[in-house]
Amino acid sequence: VVELVGAANLGNSVFVIDDLYSSPTITSTDAGAGAFGVAMMKTWDEPRLAVSNKFSDTLMLFDTKAGSNTLLLGEVIATESGPSPIYAIDLVGDERDELVVIDAFADSVSVFELRR
Repeated sequence: VVELVGAANLGNSVFVIDDLYSSPTITSTDAGAGAFGVAMMKTWDEPRLAVSNKFSDTLMLFDTKAGSNTLLLGEVIATESGPSPIYAIDLVGDERDELVVIDAFADSVSVFELRR
């Protein structure tokens, strides 16, 4: 199922739209002001929502709580300066996504691979 996800640039909310006929689910997170780029990430376990924060130079990975719309902060990863858009794509062919992060203030692109 394809979902549309987004974040409020100067807020602390992440929204998810499951289909064209339902209202967005808005979830308050501790992403903080500057939450900008979002991507749904396929892992070996559960899907995760990745949110970049361009003001704190972090990438936050949220897990979904079964049976609810709650997002639980799982990991915080330090990035280059100003992480903005992020993309989840299987670059190495192992059936799980890596995260490609464009760091606007550092003029760089970073690739993160989650390991068990």
